[in-house]
Amino acid sequence: MDITEKCRTHSWTPRIGVRGKIDRKAALNRYYDNIQSTINQMLDEYHQPPIDPAIKSELDDYMMSHGVDKKLLTDIQDLITS
Repeated sequence: MDITEKCRTHSWTPRIGVRGKIDRKAALNRYYDNIQSTINQMLDEYHQPPIDPAIKSELDDYMMSHGVDKKLLTDIQDLITS
């Protein structure tokens, strides 16, 4: 079944939105939980694409020339690769 057929036969339930009759506080809590769950899922599924080391070096040099600290770049790289 292709996507156009599926969208006509299956109901769509958003991952973040909150449905149903619930009080405002419970809705907000569920909404924020859904956002955090979606963020966690996206981070878990992320795989850094390969990048040419020469291009990475040029990007790092550019960032540092615009005030980004080398330690911050290293910390970000460590987060991405862990």
